[in-house]
Amino acid sequence: MDENVPMFENLAGSTWNVKRGHVGIVDRRSGETVAELREPGQLELSSSQAKLRGAVAARARAVKASSYSEFLSCLDQGIAAIEAYLNRRASLWNQSNQNDQLIDSRQQRVSFDDKIRKWVPRMTGSPFPLGESFWDHFKKLRQVRDDDSIHPKRESYTISLEELACLINMFRTGVCELLIRLHLAFDDVVPAVLIRARFAPNVVVTKKLSQKALCGRYDRGHG
Repeated sequence: MDENVPMFENLAGSTWNVKRGHVGIVDRRSGETVAELREPGQLELSSSQAKLRGAVAARARAVKASSYSEFLSCLDQGIAAIEAYLNRRASLWNQSNQNDQLIDSRQQRVSFDDKIRKWVPRMTGSPFPLGESFWDHFKKLRQVRDDDSIHPKRESYTISLEELACLINMFRTGVCELLIRLHLAFDDVVPAVLIRARFAPNVVVTKKLSQKALCGRYDRGHG
């Protein structure tokens, strides 16, 4: 039996660990095999989902260990997940629009903001809502990521647990909400992992054994 299964990634996940057999990814439009594996290894169905899963795992470690470095890993992978999703949508657009290509190359660089402001409306036919809080949160988180990238070998930094909790909570809107809005703009199915990440428990600072630490809990009335 050889046929497509709708929303299969939500059932089986985006990453396959293959032990035996022949597994491949086939483009529905062209019938071309875009990736395949004939020996034990790993097959990635969605780069965006894989990066998001990595971000969610790093977020959990950040909360458990009250770790800023783990949060930076979460942030880096979360933003990379958004970029991967945009690149995938642009690739699909280019396949169907040979005379209206979206190009981002060394010779013709396109910023992330321009992809959101110009490419997304061009591909979807509708303006993207950048006047809402999730876009401001994204820009703040991106600045945190960029500051760390500029000083990757700095010997020390300081951040309070309250600040860390605020940033971790902002990940739900600044990264997850933005990615959900993009899926909806393209009429894509929103992956289960993304929904769970968006509605993850609120992170608060609590006292435990006379020491402060982070913990996650649902707000009153939160689903």
